Amino acid sequence: MKKNTETPRLKYRSKPLPRKYLRKLELYIHGILRVDPRKYLLGEPRLTCIGETCIIHEGHNEYPATTIYSGRWIGLVINDKPYLSPVIYEEIYRDNGFRAAVIAKEKGVKAFLYGNDLLPISVEKIYEPRREALAVIDKTDYRVIGVARWDPRMRVFKNIYDLGIFLRHLG
Repeated sequence: MKKNTETPRLKYRSKPLPRKYLRKLELYIHGILRVDPRKYLLGEPRLTCIGETCIIHEGHNEYPATTIYSGRWIGLVINDKPYLSPVIYEEIYRDNGFRAAVIAKEKGVKAFLYGNDLLPISVEKIYEPRREALAVIDKTDYRVIGVARWDPRMRVFKNIYDLGIFLRHLG
């Protein structure tokens, strides 16, 4: 039997952000974070996918063969649901204060960045509401390191994504 020595190729695609994702982001920003989404979602959002990792970003992608994405990072689409990026959360928090967020202690930050869930014992403070996605914030520098969702049954903040996702999925 002949062995396949061909290098696997990642699927790459880029297109305007589907309206359903933009609408979900606008509803989250307005309804949960209580700010005007037009102030934070600028330009023409695009969706660029490399394999199964889909990045929402601003700007035009004129050179799709050489550019992963252009403009500001808006978020990710995971399991057909859009989530804000740390960049957008930090802009909103800088202008308006914290909402829908958890401040994680040092041990929790380390575990979370490795893709683990965040235990309540590793949380310094919770900013309501917690019924939707929550930004996970590092207590040492107040930077957003990812997004989680409270799971009342398991009593943990389930890791939706963290900044280590790019190393784990694209590395």
